[in-house]
Amino acid sequence: MLASIALFSTGLFAVDARDIYRKYAGKDDVDAVFISSAMFRLIRALPEVKSAGENLDFTPLMRSLTGMYILDSHNADVNGNFRNDVESFVGSDNFELLMEANDGGEKVRMFTSGSDEVIDKFILFVTENNSSGCTFIALEGKMKREDIEKVVAKSMK
Repeated sequence: MLASIALFSTGLFAVDARDIYRKYAGKDDVDAVFISSAMFRLIRALPEVKSAGENLDFTPLMRSLTGMYILDSHNADVNGNFRNDVESFVGSDNFELLMEANDGGEKVRMFTSGSDEVIDKFILFVTENNSSGCTFIALEGKMKREDIEKVVAKSMK
């Protein structure tokens, strides 16, 4: 019986990108953008999605997405909890740290979840040491790891 209660209670506290988005969207000084699977179905009809000047083709990546959540907070009162919620999320859902960079008080981290071939979640999380800013971008879908690697490799040239 105790095992059942423990299992049930951990399910109640499970956090995902949608939960984080819902919790912080609408707070003062928090910019929020959600792009639904319906919008991505419309985007799939586009012939090409390229970046200006860098010749990066985002088309395969965009066609594989089912959701995008973006939060950008400059509310120091919520940033501590915001940071803790994201840390809990990426720490509990089999995420792999792809990259971490520290630059002048700003920490940038990228995480993925999925298999060697397909990524189902991609997280970009940027924090400032003084808690004055946090940015969270979550992509969901069935993204080929190869497509993400191409975009990252070209953007780093």
